[in-house]
Amino acid sequence: MKILNFKIYFSFIFFSAYILNSYSKNTIVNIGNYSLLVDVALTEKQKKNGLMFKKKLVDTNGMLFIYKKPKKVKFWMKNTHISLAIIFIDNNKKVKKIIKGKTLSDKVITSDYPIIAVLEIPYSCLKTLNLKINDSVFWDELFPKKINNRNINKNNLFPCL
Repeated sequence: MKILNFKIYFSFIFFSAYILNSYSKNTIVNIGNYSLLVDVALTEKQKKNGLMFKKKLVDTNGMLFIYKKPKKVKFWMKNTHISLAIIFIDNNKKVKKIIKGKTLSDKVITSDYPIIAVLEIPYSCLKTLNLKINDSVFWDELFPKKINNRNINKNNLFPCL
């Protein structure tokens, strides 16, 4: 009986995790003439994990961390295998700071300013995007990946993978 209860409990946990993951959010970020499809970190757990443990990006160009109100934030590259540009964005959606994240580093990276969002993309994309301090960064409303798969023409997105 205990084994059956454990199997039911495990199945419920696995199914719940699958359902929650299938409805994770992403959005389009616009920088100049470029559009990037990125995952969105909204919850504290998503923000804590970020892109850790990923060896490469699949189907997205990075991750956007959104905060409800401007605040100073801290990031690090621990357990992050991808060389990232960490872009701090203020409440006017202007770039305030760009840092190159060193892979697998424990060094803390701070925003220095109150920000409303952080965008992490592969560092190699910065040269093509020609992103600079005070440039504008815009993102669309958030929507589930399942909708993205039908509505987004990925050929129009910047291939920053």
